[in-house]
Amino acid sequence: MALIIGSQYTFTDVKWLGVCEIVLGLLAALIPELGLIFWAIGFGILHILYGSIMHFKYNQSLEQFDKAFENRIRLQIMSVLVANESYDFNSLKELLQVTDGNLASHLKALDKEKYIMVNKSFIGRKPNTQYSATKAGREAFKKHLEALENLIKQQKL
Repeated sequence: MALIIGSQYTFTDVKWLGVCEIVLGLLAALIPELGLIFWAIGFGILHILYGSIMHFKYNQSLEQFDKAFENRIRLQIMSVLVANESYDFNSLKELLQVTDGNLASHLKALDKEKYIMVNKSFIGRKPNTQYSATKAGREAFKKHLEALENLIKQQKL
């Protein structure tokens, strides 16, 4: 019963594992001399089968996610840069409410992946660093968002 109720809050596939467990439990109650066999089927074979199905069903969709966007701040940075032509360091820091070092490390990670372009200049005597999303960065971000949407759609089935 817990698996069936829990399926409301997680993968709906868990419900079918719960239904199979209940059926095996009822069979074990009706045929007590085969109870150990039903237990082995339920907690052994059935769980291995279920794990394999879940792995093949969801692992492909998880592979479509880009590791560069796993972090919330990098996802926010790309959201801002894809929505705007460019953004300067201080504006990004203020918008995202992060420290200089934190923002710099995430920008460096995105730059390493060639997802952003860095343009350093001076306004008077003050340095001004502008960031913009590259074509590769925009495509990777779009692909990542599509993978998120596909994962959400899979949960609605």
